[in-house]
Amino acid sequence: MMGSKEILGLSTSDATERFHKQLTLIEKQNKTYNAFVTVTDKYANAGYPSLAVKDNILVEGIRCTSSSRVLENYVAPYSADALHNVTTHLRVIGKTVHDPFGAGGSGTTSDFGATKNPFDTTRVPGGSSGGNGVALALEQCDFAIGSDTFGSVRAPAAFCGVVGLRPTYGLVSRHGLMDLAMSLDTIAPMARDVYGVAYLLERMANKRYELDKFSARGLKIVVPTELLDGSAKEVRDAVEKAIATLTDAGAKRVDVRAPNLRYAVPSYYITMFAEFSSAMQRFDGLKYGPRADGETPEEAVSKTRGSYLSEELKRRIFLGTYATRKEHANKWYAAALRGRTLVAKEMQGLLKKGDFIVTPTMPVLPWKIGELTTPLQNYLMDVMTGPPSLAGMPALSVPCGRTVGLQIIGNRFKDAEVLQLGHAYERLRDSK
Repeated sequence: MMGSKEILGLSTSDATERFHKQLTLIEKQNKTYNAFVTVTDKYANAGYPSLAVKDNILVEGIRCTSSSRVLENYVAPYSADALHNVTTHLRVIGKTVHDPFGAGGSGTTSDFGATKNPFDTTRVPGGSSGGNGVALALEQCDFAIGSDTFGSVRAPAAFCGVVGLRPTYGLVSRHGLMDLAMSLDTIAPMARDVYGVAYLLERMANKRYELDKFSARGLKIVVPTELLDGSAKEVRDAVEKAIATLTDAGAKRVDVRAPNLRYAVPSYYITMFAEFSSAMQRFDGLKYGPRADGETPEEAVSKTRGSYLSEELKRRIFLGTYATRKEHANKWYAAALRGRTLVAKEMQGLLKKGDFIVTPTMPVLPWKIGELTTPLQNYLMDVMTGPPSLAGMPALSVPCGRTVGLQIIGNRFKDAEVLQLGHAYERLRDSK
């Protein structure tokens, strides 16, 4: 498997040949794995590496469904700001499947079919950016760009054995990204190695990141014991081995208690419900997507939303509307904001005890499709990826097992250092 640096160094003819081989691979495999909802014209490549883009990010002239039937035939009139510098060096090979509007953590709830884990088609790929993770793992593309709200690139990175970074909130423009929770959403890079993720982020954020001049020696690695102890044994063992790799290289491990992190999941979901219910008001059949018939405008809107929005989307809209009503807002929404502040302060406090926080990316291995039968079971899978999202911190998932990710978290706008530690870990891991 070629590394990102090698792929970027290919000649024009070799890059074109690789692009066409990837198109053939997608054609053969997509019925099985369902990573792509739209594939671009095969003649679009002009000798550049390929880029897959999550289908909630606008690419001018290409259909953008957000994996929902409510936008089945919508064509983007412009491209997201974050793509402008990227697409001068890479060519979009297609738009990837994800949980509708990013509302899901399994990667299997798209209105256009479930995406399957690249290592076991009976299991989930992680979500919501599951199509990106699968496309990278199967080498159907060279690079990918998704979005991360509460773990949406990090979960599929872990479950598909690739790398995903949630950048510091505000580092990358959100213009051209369809909202899930606007105070948390980030456009985020994915690749098969840290070098590829850094390459994308450089162009998305107009910055330069040097990876090689970095050593783990002397670093303090903070490990929240509640999160590690609460993981499945296979996950815990893989992460412990990864931490040992860093400490063997001279890092110091600092075990800590972080009781306020338990507020992350409930605080997020109430906040997200509120913001999502507001963002979804535009999808009523009047301007975007299909429209159902009704005798009055109100009836038409009701029928449109009832017919074209999935059950999970409706659930989130209803709960968000309930939580922000005047009589409920102080009990639910205001409480969620207070919880969010507690989590952010807890994360900031942990980073005063060391240079980085390290946790598993996901608490379990990929579960079987349909195994988690209630929304709450699915929501609880975000327990690791949620805290850095609420704190606006950069968080990187690097494989430390075939379907296990090591999550490295740093201070806000310390994305370079997070990437550097991830790259250092990759080299140490691969040298063993």
